[in-house]
Amino acid sequence: MKVRRKQVGEVDILSFEGEFDASTVPAIEAIDGLVEEGRTRLVFSFAGLTFVASPVLGYFVKIGKRLRDMGGGVVFSRPSPFMQATIRTLGLDQIFDVFADDNAAVRHFQGARGTAGDAPPRER
Repeated sequence: MKVRRKQVGEVDILSFEGEFDASTVPAIEAIDGLVEEGRTRLVFSFAGLTFVASPVLGYFVKIGKRLRDMGGGVVFSRPSPFMQATIRTLGLDQIFDVFADDNAAVRHFQGARGTAGDAPPRER
């Protein structure tokens, strides 16, 4: 799996490509490293993600809660067809805001609400 990082002001966009499973420890370590650096506004961009293991989804929930407690958060953007189905089936759209593109996800953190994927962003 590949992870690319793009920084837009106080927001970090992490683009995932390939399969994200328990063997992809470096990706989780990279996310944890950003949080340790004080980066608390993360966009997980899933356009290239073809698989995600259930422990990784649990990690997403855990890191999302941790960042909300720190005044930041995690949002999802550009979900691949696989991720769209996963997000809907597991109800992750009730936990995370989901955006059609990275720019809308960044605007969410900047205070200008963008157009969400399937549902409008929720106030937290």
